[in-house]
Amino acid sequence: MAGGQKKKNKGLAWLLTCILAVSAVFPQMVYADVMQEPETEAAGIEASDTASEEETVLLEGIRLNTTSLIMKTGEQKTLMATLLPENTTEQPEILWSSTDPDVVQVAGDGTTAVVTAPEGEGGTAVITVTAGDYTASCRVLVTVQEPMLESMIFMQNSSGSNRYELTEAEEGVREYTLRVPESTNVVYVRPQLRDDVQDAQITAKFTDITSGEEVSVDLPTDEVTSLTSSAGRLLKAYNIQPVELTLEVTEGSYTEVHKIHVVRGTYLGSLQITDDEGGEVAYTPTFKKTVYEYSVHVPSSRKYLQMQLKGAEKTSTVLTVNGEPAEQGSYTLPLTEGTMKVVMQAGDGEVASPYSYILTVYVDTICYVSIATDPEDAVVAVYDADKVQVDPKNGRYELIKGQTYSYTVSAPGYQTESGQFKVSADEEKKITLKQSSGDQQEDVDAEWGGYWKTDDNLNIVDAPMPGSLSSAEVLWKQQYGTFGNYTNSISDGILVDGKICCFQGNELLYLDPVTGETLTKVKMRDKGNSAFTKPLYAAGMIFVPLTNGRIQAFNAKTLKSLWLYTDIIGGNTATALRYDSGYLYAGFADGNLVCLFAGDEDPEQTEEDKTAVWRKYDSGGYYRTGVYTGETYLYACGRSGNLYCLNKKTGQTVQTVKLPDETGIASTAICQDQGRLYFATENGYLCSYPLEEDGTIDTEHAQILSVDGMIFGTPVIYEGRIYVGSAGKDRYGTVHNPYHLNVIQMDMDGNMALAYQMTIDGCPKGTPTLTTAYAKEDGYVYVYFTTDSSNGGIYLLKDKAGLTQPGEGSGLFYQQSEVNGSGSGTILTDSKGNLYVRYESGWMYAIKSSALYLEDVKISEGNPVIDNGGAFDGQAQNHTVVLEAGTSEITMNFQVADGVTVTVNGQEGASRKVMLQDGTAEVEVVLSKDGQTRQYSFQIRTKSSDATLETLQVSFSSIVYVMEMELEPAFQKDVLEYNSSLYGDGEDREPYYVWPIASDSKATVKVTVVSGVDGCAAGDEIEAATAVFDDQVRARYKVRPSSENKPALINIEVTAEDGKTTKDYTLKLFRDNEAPKITAGTNAVVTRTEKSARIRINANMDGYLYYLFADKGDYSKIPPANEMKTNGKRIAIKKGEQTVELDGLHSGEGVMYLYEMGYSQRFSNGIQVDIPEYKGGDTPVDPDPSGKGDINQDGIVDLTDVAVLLDAVTEGTDVSLEIADMNEDGVADLTDVAILMDQVTKDG
Repeated sequence: MAGGQKKKNKGLAWLLTCILAVSAVFPQMVYADVMQEPETEAAGIEASDTASEEETVLLEGIRLNTTSLIMKTGEQKTLMATLLPENTTEQPEILWSSTDPDVVQVAGDGTTAVVTAPEGEGGTAVITVTAGDYTASCRVLVTVQEPMLESMIFMQNSSGSNRYELTEAEEGVREYTLRVPESTNVVYVRPQLRDDVQDAQITAKFTDITSGEEVSVDLPTDEVTSLTSSAGRLLKAYNIQPVELTLEVTEGSYTEVHKIHVVRGTYLGSLQITDDEGGEVAYTPTFKKTVYEYSVHVPSSRKYLQMQLKGAEKTSTVLTVNGEPAEQGSYTLPLTEGTMKVVMQAGDGEVASPYSYILTVYVDTICYVSIATDPEDAVVAVYDADKVQVDPKNGRYELIKGQTYSYTVSAPGYQTESGQFKVSADEEKKITLKQSSGDQQEDVDAEWGGYWKTDDNLNIVDAPMPGSLSSAEVLWKQQYGTFGNYTNSISDGILVDGKICCFQGNELLYLDPVTGETLTKVKMRDKGNSAFTKPLYAAGMIFVPLTNGRIQAFNAKTLKSLWLYTDIIGGNTATALRYDSGYLYAGFADGNLVCLFAGDEDPEQTEEDKTAVWRKYDSGGYYRTGVYTGETYLYACGRSGNLYCLNKKTGQTVQTVKLPDETGIASTAICQDQGRLYFATENGYLCSYPLEEDGTIDTEHAQILSVDGMIFGTPVIYEGRIYVGSAGKDRYGTVHNPYHLNVIQMDMDGNMALAYQMTIDGCPKGTPTLTTAYAKEDGYVYVYFTTDSSNGGIYLLKDKAGLTQPGEGSGLFYQQSEVNGSGSGTILTDSKGNLYVRYESGWMYAIKSSALYLEDVKISEGNPVIDNGGAFDGQAQNHTVVLEAGTSEITMNFQVADGVTVTVNGQEGASRKVMLQDGTAEVEVVLSKDGQTRQYSFQIRTKSSDATLETLQVSFSSIVYVMEMELEPAFQKDVLEYNSSLYGDGEDREPYYVWPIASDSKATVKVTVVSGVDGCAAGDEIEAATAVFDDQVRARYKVRPSSENKPALINIEVTAEDGKTTKDYTLKLFRDNEAPKITAGTNAVVTRTEKSARIRINANMDGYLYYLFADKGDYSKIPPANEMKTNGKRIAIKKGEQTVELDGLHSGEGVMYLYEMGYSQRFSNGIQVDIPEYKGGDTPVDPDPSGKGDINQDGIVDLTDVAVLLDAVTEGTDVSLEIADMNEDGVADLTDVAILMDQVTKDG
């Protein structure tokens, strides 16, 4: 902890012992000398005053109850003075004083005084009491009280991943400032005590911001506790008034106070910089509100920078630059040569504590450079040190003197040249390219070669795809990858040379579209991003987007590698590739959009390093988008919120269009129809920009339409109708239902209006595919959407002009129950109308048209449940039937269309009796007509009688894995009684959460109250809530105790699927504040093997022993309990002395760190045991013959033991003579302290 006092050093401890020893041998005189009185001429008065003197008892001195004190900083003690003789009749004024108030202070009240050792550096001082002419004194030695609180961490969540800024006002004063962002309403704290502090209690005290009442919250050491809970709320979001927090650490009569001033930190939300010509100025790093230092280089030809600031939160209305106001966030910064420091803040101007953001502006001298090329039409690209492309002005480049720039020069038919140059003066350069020896690749037929079917980035086909749920059948299905990893699943495919081309992991595949068989595969240089991308075919080549900023090209005929491009910034190639006129365009998530010459410039190299023709950097990168290229220009959306119009040949920026704030950033690729660009955004807007005759963007007539909360897939435009899928989204950015398929009508002027929406069950993340095959037959276009859903549902939308609702037959087109969701995939279709769909689980399905369909199945016996009781799905190949227990025979009747033949287990006929053996049966059904066949499978079983629990968990949080509690005993499905406890006072009666899972998913669980549950009587049922963790739906039962002291007892009844078999489990939930304690002593190691050691320990309760073996010196002190819980091992232990065998050792000497955790999850203090080197065999360890000096029983003898023994001796507390009587004289006293000190200091 910042400002923690240094530990007592050896010299101070030795001085303390010496002072005590001297005081014991030579006690100070308690009577003060009488001061000599001056001579008087009062001799004649003696006789006359004799009678009066007989009644007066004169004061002869003063003494103190002790002549020496030993104190610690922050401690108070009492001194008592006695007047001598005690029957004196004089009443003198009694004065108390200290020779050094910085060391010790005294406050007297007559003969009693309170002595205080203030916080500080300690030292020695003398307390003097004066009565008349007499004095007495007490020597005081003050040693530094090392703070009991070693550290305190404040954070936004219980995991500690987002810590708040804590600064100490002045070292040693225990006063701090805690800055908490104003947007948060959550504060957690984790305090840590010194290892040698045994029984201290930590308490947080503050004013509840809701009730205004003072509250106290107990803080267990090394545990995370909320300061914004029902026990007390320290602060609220956006309430920026400072608040006070006090942490008190109490052990015995001593209390240590830490004062924390809580202020609200306010962030800057955004920063944009433009120059005096209106051009955007890039600074580094990319702005993030939790990054506070930035830099920018500006050429000296610029006169000023225009800065646009925005506060991160609504209360940050006062924006300043170098202390000056930035009106409405705008500030003009005049430029001067050299380096400028700019400080920016956003706050309320009153009580907030804004974070300071520093921008360093380097104003650089410029030079002008011209570059001539041979051939003359070669493309030149120049980049600065930050890899940002520099556009020429009036045919020359304005570059910073002294800086190094990189360049690329390229032209079709020539080898690309790249290099660097340093600018020292104005100059003209000439670059001559070498002709390329590259070969043209043989072109092949590509039925669907691009990311989209058409060059306009639209998926529009005329293939006769299946037109209804009953006319679709799986042609084949095959798993190629694994689920849950975007680099190991299977990608979407394209159709090249009569094959499906796709990739999985680091392999490029050619698949047979008829069988799904892998025909050819080759290794790629890296894995591909199968979730968002797919290969692209053009000019006899296959281009594959890889991870880590790479693109690889292959010969489409042979799959031989041609070249590899690695982007200088990198990032996922999570955008659509586009080919145009010999050039390939690709965007990367970390910043660059690149143009590559697609040809093989050097056939001699199979993995030629390709160089970009040009690069366009965007601070947000390019992610889940795609570019469109016209005759002259390229159009792209960056995640900075910009729409770019670039010269597609040179990469020069022609236009930068800022998207409206409300739309958010682009979330789809750009497509084109009838001279307008279309794309959608992450805030659910559809955007349309017309193009001028010269190809530039017409911003004046742009149109936007708010459709929903979020749009993922690129729109499809056909004959004035726009088709796009969407989802809802909350204010936190979480995508949720309802999910919609949207039809938007567009008029001749480009105005858009929602015609209608169709609600579906899954999120439509992919681009839809539209077929016109049935337009002449029924007037409809058929639009197919995939969904990111558990059943991978595909939806069909039938539409035609003028409709205000989905056409008849729209709805679910296909679903399955065997693999997982489709993700963001797009339907690929061939000329025959077969559909090819990839699933995130690594499967690919081929779906064909079919006239065979099992409409339904009827079963007359056994009270059957088919496919979990849902509507019969004739598309699914595999089905289940569950019957009542004891059913041995059923009759199955299969319903099909006229003319379809049904064969059941090889016997023809639509009705068949089925016999069950051991409660199960399998039925294979084949439908046939006109030479076509279709198969179905039925797995039949009777209901289960399993009524056990598979697992039982308890948590003190509504999230099962957060603050999970222990069960006593550990769960076993055949053990029926359990306890689960938690330490704490329980005053707030916060609920426990119980999470049972039945072994059989068909069994039912019922939780009822036995006693002690708030608001419930015995026998009441506790209703379950549900939560999803790791894609598993969990039932959660909330149990709030009715008393802070008494346990809550519940019963968990499991009823088997058969409805008859039951099993009852009982669970007792309660608070247990008994603190675990573990000791090992000096002679703890019993035996030592090469990989383990047997250690003798003593535990005060049942629980778990956490242990961690380390080399000596790995830790400067015993590691905290949370680290032990994370990195250590544990075993169950019982109360009392026992020998445990601990593994995980190596043969060298080391240290074993030990903690005990009780079942209430309270940890003991840690101890350590020295482990000797293994010397062969099952080696007994020689015990220390004395075992003395380890006063705190932590396994080591050090200064901590000296301090503990000193405290015990001076305070008169009991201590074991076996370990404390160093000279074996039968008592533990200061002599033993001195001996132990000598032993520790001598041994180092």
